[in-house]
Amino acid sequence: MRDPKQVKEVISHGLVCFCWGDDNNNAATIKYLKELGMNGVIYDRIDDHLQNKESIFLTEKQYDILKVC
Repeated sequence: MRDPKQVKEVISHGLVCFCWGDDNNNAATIKYLKELGMNGVIYDRIDDHLQNKESIFLTEKQYDILKVC
């Protein structure tokens, strides 16, 4: 968060960028990090900030497989 240019640098090299820390428990911080282009934001109480309650760990293909079962 101190140097947002680092996020763009990481992404420009084709790498995946995640952020983890206590500051991420704030909804405004999560929004800011997403706007920076962060690939993932790790924080406590993820259910507090999700708009839909579907699993964030399943891919679309996995959802399709589960529908068949």
